[in-house]
Amino acid sequence: MVKGEDLEGLDGLIFPGGESTVMKRFFAERDFQRSFDSWRKTNRPVWGVCAGAILLSKTIDGGENPLGLADVSIERNAYGRHRESGYRTVNFIDGTVVEGLFIRAPRISATGQGLSIIAHAGKDPVVVRHGSVWLTTWHPELDEASGLYDMIFG
Repeated sequence: MVKGEDLEGLDGLIFPGGESTVMKRFFAERDFQRSFDSWRKTNRPVWGVCAGAILLSKTIDGGENPLGLADVSIERNAYGRHRESGYRTVNFIDGTVVEGLFIRAPRISATGQGLSIIAHAGKDPVVVRHGSVWLTTWHPELDEASGLYDMIFG
């Protein structure tokens, strides 16, 4: 079980895909928020992948999110449930094109100030950066876009 003191010495942190509600419950039940807030003051990179992106967004399905590190509004399961999961073309601003795997993926429906959009799938932003916080609404760890890790954590 991860504890707040486990954050000490980490150069960065990845919140993976999975179930964002369970992740939020973990923060509350384990008093992880205080340790995480203290660790975040060091401005180290944080990457939210799919459910992790939900966890780190400012607004979820129209409601405020107390963890909201990135000024985005996000909709859960916006592309459909598990049956509708699949690949979509991801276009990076540098011209790189990859096929991204979207599994019950959220959609970024609005972006705020100070946010950079790094990639789109169609008209939807799917990789964004807000300072040292990165969000991907798909699973780059499962396909050819694993180069994002080097971009984020250098």
